[in-house]
Amino acid sequence: DDSGRLVRTERMRTKEINHRVKMKNYWQGGVCLAFGDEVLCWLYGTLLLPFFLGAIADEDYILQFAPPFNRLELLQANSCPAVITDHVQELRRMNI
Repeated sequence: DDSGRLVRTERMRTKEINHRVKMKNYWQGGVCLAFGDEVLCWLYGTLLLPFFLGAIADEDYILQFAPPFNRLELLQANSCPAVITDHVQELRRMNI
């Protein structure tokens, strides 16, 4: 939603995503992939690599978009939001 919260998930084939957003002229595949790569590399360097090296503990974080600044922020959380925990459990039940 406009507050940066995930309000629903939907499972679809990759080609369906492309078709759906091309109709509204939103899709630029290369830009999307480059952005995703940058975010994942940043997360890996910020959290996973230090975790694997023992520099930080196993903690929960929230990744959020800050609209007025057009940036992503990584915040330490007290716990994992229930919506994420519930979704992961649902995926496990589906053997995904």
